[in-house]
Amino acid sequence: MSATLLLLALMHMPLWSHSPYRACIRARAATIAAQATNAAEAHGVPTDIVMAVGALESAYGCSPRSGGSWGSPIGRDHRNIAGGADHQARDLATSYRVCGTWPRAIARYRCGLCACRPGVLVGYTPAQAIRLASGMARASVSEHE
Repeated sequence: MSATLLLLALMHMPLWSHSPYRACIRARAATIAAQATNAAEAHGVPTDIVMAVGALESAYGCSPRSGGSWGSPIGRDHRNIAGGADHQARDLATSYRVCGTWPRAIARYRCGLCACRPGVLVGYTPAQAIRLASGMARASVSEHE
């Protein structure tokens, strides 16, 4: 699935069509799509998963509080240095190898365990990320049929 089509689909979804980060995402769309595609391919993560998690974590680094990060630090020993799409995909791929499914991999990415304990997460849940990924994929296909 093309990251460009997924991003276009996201921008037409009701929640994101009024997002305060919409202008930033639109201005950086080509870069976001290229980074997501390269990261997904390099680490064997489905592009829709990379795109959904990137949107929910930090609006692809457009959230002012993200420091430009896609949600992952550059490394275990550098937790306070923002990482990009490649770091996010690397961490998701590692989590997938440990947990075996994408919902469980996203849980590990979010809370450090293959299943998050109730009440632990602030922000989005793994199920919400999977729903967003599926919705982006469905919308991008239906827009271009």
